[in-house]
Amino acid sequence: MTQIQHLYETVKTLRSENGCPWDRQQTHMSLEPECIEEAAEVISGINILDKTGDAFYR
Repeated sequence: MTQIQHLYETVKTLRSENGCPWDRQQTHMSLEPECIEEAAEVISGINILDKTGDAFYR
């Protein structure tokens, strides 16, 4: 099984009747706030790297 097939099977299971209730309830719109938050964290990391030259700045 390829990695993409494994991912597909995992998502299929999570969204099935026997899967995770939270996953089954999600829509594109319900995921929007989390996507925005994750994107903001990526931008923050890029800015820190640009300013400090250190990807692991703490």
